[in-house]
Amino acid sequence: MLGLINLRGNLIPIYQLANVQEKNRRRSYALLIGQVKNSAALVIDDKPRAVSLEETHETHITTETEGFPTWLKESVTDAVIVNGERWHNLNANKLFTLLAQR
Repeated sequence: MLGLINLRGNLIPIYQLANVQEKNRRRSYALLIGQVKNSAALVIDDKPRAVSLEETHETHITTETEGFPTWLKESVTDAVIVNGERWHNLNANKLFTLLAQR
C-alpha cells in the first residue's frame, strides 16, 4: 500500500501496482475504483481513457491473462480485445483482497 487519501470523509487505500511488480514509473495518476467502504485508488502511469465498443471494427471476448502477474490473475473476470488492444475486466473486491495480502 502506497498510502491513504481522504475522500469525502472516507479513508481510501492507494496501491501502486508498478511497485508490486518492481517497475519504476515517472509520472503517475490516482484512479479511484469501487464505492465508499469498498474502494481503493490505483496509481497508474497514464490518464485513463474510455473505449467505445460500438465504434470499433474488431471486438471479441477472451479470458487471456498473458502478461499479468500470477497473483493478480485471480481478479480478472474476462477481457475484451478491441482493435488489437486487450482490456481486462477485474473483480474489484477480489483485487482489493489480493492487494491487501501483498
